[in-house]
Amino acid sequence: MNLAIVVTAVAATAVISSKAKSPAIRLEIYQWLHSLHWGSRMSLDGVDWYANKWTLIMVLDEHCQACQANMSFYKRVTSEIGPGHASIVAVSRHPEAELGRFLRDNLVVVSQISRAEEQSMMVTEVPTLVLVNRFGFVIRVWTRIQSESAEDNVIQTLLRLNKVELF
Repeated sequence: MNLAIVVTAVAATAVISSKAKSPAIRLEIYQWLHSLHWGSRMSLDGVDWYANKWTLIMVLDEHCQACQANMSFYKRVTSEIGPGHASIVAVSRHPEAELGRFLRDNLVVVSQISRAEEQSMMVTEVPTLVLVNRFGFVIRVWTRIQSESAEDNVIQTLLRLNKVELF
């Protein structure tokens, strides 16, 4: 099955590349291929994807103003979702102790804290939420969650997770 995915991806890339004559379109294709999106394989040291049906990755930077401004939302996510729905992993490029202190100060409880560079995870901006299935594949990516309705949408999507069956 993995070989079929690789062959399909290579074929699609070849077709798209042949049609993409302008440098701008090629840059856009390159950026898409090297960004996190549905179906991407997530790689994060120390996370056992198979241990949970779902894992929610919270990519944060305690020095980021948007991250600081959204901490009440992340507190809500972690309190409403909890262990019954998904494992929640907070990730930052800064030391784990620093992120842990930031989360504790804001009353955000997570299953695990990890350190990784955003580029190694193909995350282009912080804060970012990434929903990953037990096979390590990205199901959903959220960035720029700025309105209450967008926050509610994220929460409702995450609460519906137990109704979704994986093979």
